[in-house]
Amino acid sequence: MRNTIYQTKDLIELKKASQSTGAWNLRASGWRKAVTGITTVEEVLAVTLSNE
Repeated sequence: MRNTIYQTKDLIELKKASQSTGAWNLRASGWRKAVTGITTVEEVLAVTLSNE
């Protein structure tokens, strides 16, 4: 993934590459933490973009 970041200038390509490796986006990670009680739904919504 590091090489892809250095070699790719297009954000959409980086997003596709990260998803293909099974990486979670920030909002999905936040939801997992909200479900387990580590953070709140309000906090997840406050710090993440809605189109992730």
